[in-house]
Parts: sequence; structure tokens; C-alpha cells
Amino acid sequence: MRFRARHPDGRQVVISIEDSATVGQLRAAIREKLSIPKFDLKYGFPPKSLKLDDFPDDTSLLAAEISLNNESVQVIPPSEPESTIKAASAAMVKPPAVPKKAKPNPTDALQETPEIRFPSESATVVLRVMPDDNSCMFRAISTAVSGDQDVDHVTNLRWQCANYITERPDIYNKAILGKEPAKYSAWIQQESSWGGEIELDILSRILGIEIDACIIDPYQVQRYNEGAADRIILIYSGIHYDTLAVSPAPDGDIGAELDMRRFSTVGHDFDYVLEGAKKMCAKLQEQGYMTNTSSFDIRCNTCGWTGKGERSASKHAMETGHVDMEEVR
Repeated sequence: MRFRARHPDGRQVVISIEDSATVGQLRAAIREKLSIPKFDLKYGFPPKSLKLDDFPDDTSLLAAEISLNNESVQVIPPSEPESTIKAASAAMVKPPAVPKKAKPNPTDALQETPEIRFPSESATVVLRVMPDDNSCMFRAISTAVSGDQDVDHVTNLRWQCANYITERPDIYNKAILGKEPAKYSAWIQQESSWGGEIELDILSRILGIEIDACIIDPYQVQRYNEGAADRIILIYSGIHYDTLAVSPAPDGDIGAELDMRRFSTVGHDFDYVLEGAKKMCAKLQEQGYMTNTSSFDIRCNTCGWTGKGERSASKHAMETGHVDMEEVR
């Protein structure tokens, strides 16, 4: 069994254990690799809870029906409330199937765009808010890399992801993608398809940069292509990606034209930007700029069906083919 485990602070490691291992051996492997004494786990899409404390240490993983092979596993503090793990919906291995109108508008809760000022650096960390559409992740990356988020750039990023997958069938198979590679490659090029962890990882490699996805609640950083010479920083609300930028002025935002959006990972010159990202997420959390994708109410405009949460919406869409859904407030 081989899986990727992610520490709450964003660090990631690959862990391999025998399929015949016990719960205690799994717990010990995670504890050793991540140096975290107590924890629960989240994995899959939609994220499922796994409380290892519910099983005796000598219980075999097979008997407990625990299979984490090829999973991306979140390691979280055991006290973390069930409702707070909102982050992984678009960042899990299998991208969400919820159609566009099922997404609440993330900007509804944003009274004003927060600024984090660093007078000693003559800089202000700002949030560049992306349009509320299913291309927000691609737009956020395009904005960070080139300062441009027009449709041609977004279409090109989608195409590059599809091409990267098609050329590597040994890596991107049905087990990883959730569907046949050819179908996935066609799907990700559609404007209605969300990008997620797969695309973040691919684009970080294609662009040769580290992409830091800062999750608002609970705060954590997911890093892709970690160790590249430069990084860009995205802010993730649970359903929506925006770009973090630095405006070169100590007293507030002076406009996007002079933004710095790409930061060296060498040395400590830009440590304040990482601090600013964390403070930005705290401010956004105070404003309610995040979404619990497991609990919002949804109505299908095609047949009148109503349900709660992303899982039920995905199930309804797969069973009926209906995609015209919206949040009921």
C-alpha cells in the first residue's frame, strides 16, 4: 500500500506499508514520517473520515477495510470538528462533479478585500479575486504567472493538462483519474470542468514553479513541485481559487498593474509573503469567505430535486444527467 500523507502545515510525504499491516503499524508509519503524535485522517472525494483510534492497534487493515493505496491523505488534529474539513473538494485526487450553478458565489461574503500591510518591506499583501466560474483555478494560475486571465490563456492551460495526461498513461490511469484517460483529457478541456489537485500538480511541473494552495479553513498549505526556484500562491476557499499578490507600497493597494505575483523560494526575502498569506486566510475566515461543501442546500432547476451537499448533487447529476443546479439560500 502506497499513499501520500499531508501534514496540517502542508508538508507531504509518500508512505509505503504492507497491505497486511495493522492499524498500529499504519499509525506508527505516519507518526514517524510526519512527527505528529495524535491525528485523524481524511481521504478520498468527497473527503471521508478515518479515526484510527476507533480500532485496536492489532487490527489488520484488511479486516478494518482500510485501503489507502494511491490516495492523498490529509493528516489532521484529532480535535478538528467534522464540519471544518472543507478544503479538499477541488483539491482531492478525483475532481468534483458538481456543476457550475451548484457553487455558492464565494464573493457574496467578501465585504471588502483584505490587505496585509508590511511597512518594513514597503509592501502590501493583497487578494486578486477571480471571476466566479469553473475556471477560477486556471485563471488564478494564469494571473499569477503572466498577469493575464483571458480565455485563451485558460484554454491553453487546460489543453496542457490534457496533453500531459495523454502522454503519460502509465502514471495517469483510470485508478488515479476516476475515468479513462482519454475521457478525462476531453473533460478537463471543457469550460464547465473544475481543476483540482491533479491539475495543480501538472501545471506546477509544466511551468517549473512551486504552487502553494493556501486553504482558508482549516488553514493549511498544499505545495506542488515543492523546491522549485520560484513560487506562486493561491488562496482556496473550499470551492474557489484566487491569486495572492504583493502591491509595492507600504500603505495599501496601489493597483494590480505593479503587482508582484511570483516569489523566489531561495533565502528569506519573501518570508513575509507566506506570513501575509496566513494572515489573509485568517481575515477571510472572519468574513466567512469559505464554504462547507458538505452542507449547503441545492436545487435542480431541471426537475425540482433538492438535496444537501456536494455528494448528493454529484449523485443526482450522474444518475440523471441534469447539470442545471443552484444553491438554495
